[in-house]
Amino acid sequence: MIQDDISVIIRDIRTVHKSDNESAPPTAIAEELKQDLEDVANFKGKPLEKQAALYCKRLGINYSKLSDAEFRQFGIGIYDF
Repeated sequence: MIQDDISVIIRDIRTVHKSDNESAPPTAIAEELKQDLEDVANFKGKPLEKQAALYCKRLGINYSKLSDAEFRQFGIGIYDF
């Protein structure tokens, strides 16, 4: 019974403070990272390619449009693949 009361109070507090600057995002970072890791696990390529794809995904960069010079910025040469 106490748990039900606490749950209602917490829900009300979250509702009131939903738009605060300090509020947590609606989805947890861990959930986003888990989804990104699952997506990259299905990515066809060598381990370094998968690593670069994950970096790009987390940074919001389109992996398929990277140039050779941009790959080198990751510390990965095209011949490392």
